[in-house]
Amino acid sequence: MLAFVLSLALAFGTAGTDGQEAESPPSLDCSYGGFEREFGGTQWTVFGCSDRKTIVIFTSKGNPAGPFYFIRYPKDDTFGLAGEGNGDRAYTSAAFEQLKAMSNADWSELLAELNSAPKVER
Repeated sequence: MLAFVLSLALAFGTAGTDGQEAESPPSLDCSYGGFEREFGGTQWTVFGCSDRKTIVIFTSKGNPAGPFYFIRYPKDDTFGLAGEGNGDRAYTSAAFEQLKAMSNADWSELLAELNSAPKVER
């Protein structure tokens, strides 16, 4: 199946505060779970990452929103939600709105399910 290794550099910049190059963040292995879920009326495949905090949500096969993915990642004392791809904006927007509306309890429940899931091997 799908194994995804993500280097989490999400707009955090690469230069350190003293002008020197900052250390690269560790790579994340985002291949845990692979569960099918519906967001915005379309099917998505959900993966957890090796940091046990980050969630990546990919368009499933046949989803008109694809190719597209969302990532929910730790940011300061909270979480960020971002998306990227070239899919049909009507479908990606519908999914984004549903993801934004999820409560912390909803995200925690999904994360707990992913953190107990085995790694998906290619």
